[in-house]
Amino acid sequence: MNKTMSALLVTVAVLAGLGGFLVGQRGDPFATTTASTPVPAAKPAPTPAAAKQADAAPKPATTPPAASPTPAAPSPAAFRFARLTVSADATPEACLHFSQELDDSGRVKYGDYLAITPDAKPAIVVRQERICLGGLAYGANYEVEIKAGL
Repeated sequence: MNKTMSALLVTVAVLAGLGGFLVGQRGDPFATTTASTPVPAAKPAPTPAAAKQADAAPKPATTPPAASPTPAAPSPAAFRFARLTVSADATPEACLHFSQELDDSGRVKYGDYLAITPDAKPAIVVRQERICLGGLAYGANYEVEIKAGL
């Protein structure tokens, strides 16, 4: 019984190997093949006789091309609201992200440019390109309108 089982396993292994070899010999349909004979190079277009005579005449010295003006720096993208992020840490905070950095010196009162419904007086903090509204209540829905002029 052991010899029969061993012979059967060897036969299956040999047939599987032979089948894999034959399948691999078909060739890859995505493989690129090269032509057996080289492709002749394209012949240049014939030049007119006048062009040949012009080539024989001496050419005047060429001046180097004038330096082209450097392109102007691309204008920055227009100031706009980009996205909203909400943090649900110990104190909930919503941050309004803009396309450019904001003035965080305190000279601009960003609260004047925001209308929050329901009426709330959040702590407003400016960080780089975002205005963060802190002290919001958990589970409450707020609607924030950005007023014109910001």
